[in-house]
Amino acid sequence: MKRLIVFLGLPILFLFFTLGCKDEVTEPGNGNELIVKPAVTKTLVNYGQETFRAAYPDTASLHKIGEAYKSNYSQEAKNQFIDYVHVQVGSLGENKEMFIKCMDLTGCKETASISLPTNVERAKYNGEDVWIIQLVWGMEPMDLGHYKCFAIGISKLDTLDFIRCK
Repeated sequence: MKRLIVFLGLPILFLFFTLGCKDEVTEPGNGNELIVKPAVTKTLVNYGQETFRAAYPDTASLHKIGEAYKSNYSQEAKNQFIDYVHVQVGSLGENKEMFIKCMDLTGCKETASISLPTNVERAKYNGEDVWIIQLVWGMEPMDLGHYKCFAIGISKLDTLDFIRCK
C-alpha cells in the first residue's frame, strides 16, 4: 500500500509544483506583462567610486533584458519598462516624482534612444542619497548589449558617477 501511495503521490506532487510555479511569458504590449522585468531595490549600501565600479554593471540583468528584447524592442515596451519601474519605486515608499527627475537625466525616456532600464537601486554614494540607474542600450534593437550606469544624487539632481561600455 505504501508503494502505491508513493507511486501515485510523487507524480501528482510533481504536477502540483510544476503547474503552480510556472510563469506565464507573454509578449510586451497591449497591457501584457513584460518578458523580463528590471530589478528595483532599496539598499543600505554606501558606494564609493571603487565599490560602485565593482558592483556595476550588473551583467546578469543586462544580458537577460538585452537578449529578451533585442527582437521584441518597441517604444511601447520601453514605456512599459519605465512604468513598471515607477510603480516599483512607489512600492518601496520612495518619492516617484523625484525618481522620475533622476530617470530623465539618463536620457532613457527619449524616443530616439534605444535603451531599457535593467537595474534600479536606491542607495548612497559617498554618503549622499542616490538612485543608481543601469540601462542596456544599442544603436539598434539587435544591438542591445551596451550599458550605462548612473549614480544620480537625489538632493541636487547631479550625476555623482557614470560608467559606460567602451
